[in-house]
Amino acid sequence: MIFLSNRPLFYGQNSTGQNWNSGTDLGLAMTADLVDNWSGHNTVNGAGAYSSQYFCQAPGWYLARSSIPFTYTGSTQYVFAGGFSGQTAGAAFTTVRGALTLGGSTHDPLAQCCDLIRMTESGPTGGGGDFINFTAFQNTGSSITLANTATELPYVVIRWVAATSGTTPLIVPANASWPIPPAAYITSAFLNTSIRDTIRFLTYPPICKAYGASGSLPSQSFPSGSVVPLANTPVDNYSGFTTGAGGGYTAPVAGVYFVYGQFSLASSTGSTAYCAGLSVNGGSTQWGDSVNKISDTTGGGAQVGKHLRLNAGDTVQFIACQGSGSSIAWNGAGINQTRFIAVWESS
Repeated sequence: MIFLSNRPLFYGQNSTGQNWNSGTDLGLAMTADLVDNWSGHNTVNGAGAYSSQYFCQAPGWYLARSSIPFTYTGSTQYVFAGGFSGQTAGAAFTTVRGALTLGGSTHDPLAQCCDLIRMTESGPTGGGGDFINFTAFQNTGSSITLANTATELPYVVIRWVAATSGTTPLIVPANASWPIPPAAYITSAFLNTSIRDTIRFLTYPPICKAYGASGSLPSQSFPSGSVVPLANTPVDNYSGFTTGAGGGYTAPVAGVYFVYGQFSLASSTGSTAYCAGLSVNGGSTQWGDSVNKISDTTGGGAQVGKHLRLNAGDTVQFIACQGSGSSIAWNGAGINQTRFIAVWESS
């Protein structure tokens, strides 16, 4: 229980306003730590200082999120992206980005990324253990700077959300009243349900990650949209996800869930908007991003992230919309992954 009340959490910022080269997914240093309760990060910037990495301090699944504003207000449309690379179970994995963000207006573009990443090998910063590397990308063709104002700073949040294995299925802990003798006595069954199973559930709550869309997204008029068809589930510990064209996540237990979806499409000459949203039980879509695009050669996308209070059996579907007038293929590059994430947060 002490661990559950103080799970690994990292929240860092980059306050340097540094120049950012074009065309490569580069490691993004976090130079100020707001929270690092297990000392998994080194803020010292420079070669070999590991300031762009968070090292595993306890085996588990980590929810990693980044938000990266760039100082670009030109009218020419370019692509921006955040991402994560690193090492999991002792093996390196290459950068996987968030949704491709198309920027080209009077407003600074904001690239974001969210992923559910498994780390099993713990160790000190700079050691041989697993780690998550923070990356950022822009393709303007020249160096631009990261935003650095009182209201705009790149940041990364990483938190432990579940063990790598556990006991399932379990009910949500009920916090039942303790028996009071002589009317009732504490029994092994009571202790198993109220203490053992509570710890087991909170250590290994429902989590899910699905990715990999094939085919194309048809053109539709907003607010109509299509379910994003996902094929692979590297983690779905309560067996809640259904793959395919009509698929989605069925909440195995009641509670508040963090739910996230992102998609990236192939390049398209059409002008349209890319919209990402979530639909609960087939109801009206709750939209996140709605991003305008012109003709592009890079591909673009959108994302949505919300906390949803769900009953057991409620189904959440990831919805995408574009209205170019013709279908656009899902982006087939592994780095530009389309994915869905659900994490049980609380009762």
